[in-house]
Amino acid sequence: MARTRKRKAVEALQDEPRQTTETQSSEDKLSPENEQLRAEIKLLKDTLTDLRNSIETKDMLIKELRQSRDALEKLFTAVNKENERLRENQSKEKTPENTRSGNEQLQNDMFDVFHSRF
Repeated sequence: MARTRKRKAVEALQDEPRQTTETQSSEDKLSPENEQLRAEIKLLKDTLTDLRNSIETKDMLIKELRQSRDALEKLFTAVNKENERLRENQSKEKTPENTRSGNEQLQNDMFDVFHSRF
């Protein structure tokens, strides 16, 4: 039995270098695969960074569009108020004074002032 144990121990020691060379050869086979996986991981990280930048840019554009929309709504409200005011002025009873434009009124006032002096 001592011989059997020694043989097993010797065989085990002899098997270790085989396992080591097998492990090294499998590592050599995995090395190109590992490099490819590392390259793919780097590409994925770069893609993720690009996507984050795109999302940030789109968020900024959305914010600017909302601000523009709000400004346009305010402008539209102001235009509607002005239109209502003009309609009210037009719907008032037309008298000679109401139908005159501002320039006509100014000219008439100036004419009256000059003629009143003479």
